[in-house]
Amino acid sequence: CIEEFGFCRFEWSLLPYIVCTRHEKLLIDINSDTGKRLNWYRRHLNKFDDDTINSLSNVASPEAIKLSQYIEALLQGRNVVSCPEILRGLELRESLSVIHFIAHYKSRLLGISFLPRSITNIELVQHYQSVWEMLENWPDAYYKFLNQYLENPMSKKGFGGLRKHFRDLYDTLHRQGENRGIARIKVEFDHYIEQYWPGALELERTIRIQLTTNERSTISK
Repeated sequence: CIEEFGFCRFEWSLLPYIVCTRHEKLLIDINSDTGKRLNWYRRHLNKFDDDTINSLSNVASPEAIKLSQYIEALLQGRNVVSCPEILRGLELRESLSVIHFIAHYKSRLLGISFLPRSITNIELVQHYQSVWEMLENWPDAYYKFLNQYLENPMSKKGFGGLRKHFRDLYDTLHRQGENRGIARIKVEFDHYIEQYWPGALELERTIRIQLTTNERSTISK
């Protein structure tokens, strides 16, 4: 954060922490004019070498602020007063699983990879605030997201391509079922399939997904 001559907190190394909740400004890691990364070995925290950083355009969105406040509360062990219903009662690890699971699949739907460690904070904000919007409107927003697969099947085989998407999601959700956050996503995924696409997963294929790794290996051989 570059307000009050600039300062940094160790909690900000956690990627979904994208806003200084004290000033409600986006955290800075690059010079927006040049794209140059912030140098830790600078004389002043609020300067890129000799150029003072302009923060006027870095006011954060309500979603980005609420996400950062939520992460901050979990890190500090405080009770979370306000958060989406799906996140209530989850531990930090479980909440991060939910957030990054959705961010990953939303990116995949657009044909891009979600690689949070390799992109800037301003780019992260676009991903994370979109995820928070979905969580705040859960599960309706999740169903709308799944509906987008109709326009983006995994192959040109029409319904067969749609089945591939659903099997991929089912497989990932099933394998992380011990995580309470992921388990909550799976409940709504199962409900969506049951309501709108009964039979889309093909029972014999889901049975194979549920087998242990050794059993699946034997079947493949």
